Amino acid sequence: LKDTELRPTAHFCWKPLRKIDCKALNESRGLEDVLIEGGRATAHPTEGTITWNFVSTRPPVKLIPATWFTQTPNPKSKNKEFILEPLPEVDSLQIELLYQNAVRASSSLGEGLDSILQEEVILESDPTFKVCVVRNGGLIAMRKKPKKSVLFGLGEVQITLQRGYGQYTIEGEDDENALGDLTHVMFVIHGIGEAMW
Repeated sequence: LKDTELRPTAHFCWKPLRKIDCKALNESRGLEDVLIEGGRATAHPTEGTITWNFVSTRPPVKLIPATWFTQTPNPKSKNKEFILEPLPEVDSLQIELLYQNAVRASSSLGEGLDSILQEEVILESDPTFKVCVVRNGGLIAMRKKPKKSVLFGLGEVQITLQRGYGQYTIEGEDDENALGDLTHVMFVIHGIGEAMW
């Protein structure tokens, strides 16, 4: 994911990278710099930034890996869309382990969800919150809640977590990928020519 600005005072608007760029970053395992955006930018996973290769005036943007997101209702949306905020990687790893345990426990070969529903993960990035598994109809869901709950959890703020960013498209990505890799470059120098008199 990349943000649209790298300013500590600004609210980040997280956007996913192109799918081909995500694949390249995953294959590098975050150990080396990766050209993205068709070579127009370089992702520096160890530094957590993206820099632009041909435009020096454009500031770098923040880059983070993300698996789990908080869902916040978008007040500007009429379609009940959510604003997705990525959770830090250290928290995502712990939440993923809890989620995988819940999936195993709820499977036909599992031992049932009762023990998993009692487990919780305290967020390292914000120790005042915890994440737990809840039943949501016949499904399971992950919720972020305050660590110390009020009387029986009444009036408690619960934030739903989403695994993965979901389906998305980036304008022009398919067209650009259809062109294939650049194999030959040809320069055509066209002069102004002689003055016509």
